[in-house]
Amino acid sequence: MSNNDTNVKHTNFTRLVLRLLRKDLFVYLRGTFIAELIDKTLWIGFVSFVVTHIMTKMGMPLEYGFFYSTGLLMAVPFWSTWDDSVEVFSDWEGANSFGYYSILPIPFYLYLFQRMLFYVIKSLILCFCIAPVLLTILIGRCSFTEASLFKFVIISVVALFFCASLTFLVCALSKNSKSLGHVCTRIILPAWFVGGIQYSWYSVN
Repeated sequence: MSNNDTNVKHTNFTRLVLRLLRKDLFVYLRGTFIAELIDKTLWIGFVSFVVTHIMTKMGMPLEYGFFYSTGLLMAVPFWSTWDDSVEVFSDWEGANSFGYYSILPIPFYLYLFQRMLFYVIKSLILCFCIAPVLLTILIGRCSFTEASLFKFVIISVVALFFCASLTFLVCALSKNSKSLGHVCTRIILPAWFVGGIQYSWYSVN
């Protein structure tokens, strides 16, 4: 195969992946996006309010409230892993659209990569929409002078891709939809408590 044919093939692959990504985002934004945004905004908003406005009056340092509240943004893609895993298994045991996508003229690993990008972009949209609410709660209660936006962006991107990959790991370790809850409990919950979202690794060291 000539270099020209190879370039054309890769271009076609890229176009198809982008079309699938655009279709998935369109369906999500027109479907469950608003409901999911409301749920996660209420959850993060109330937890952040309690941590920064109530628990500080009980002796908890204000800096911890800021640390915990900003970490809650990364809880959005993390806990979406559970929902996304349920969605994948529901599809496998129902409509099985994965079977359809497996016969598309692209390598199946590209489709999996497209799904991972979809999970990343979906979580990114939710985080951007929730961030103003979180900032409104934090303004006047916390100091942003010691916060590093650059470091936060870098770790956020890494966390987004990790959580998207975690979805496929959870599905791969689950035998069926009934065992999915056990796998999530044994992987996601421990990762939540020891993953550093409620405390910094610097403080542990």
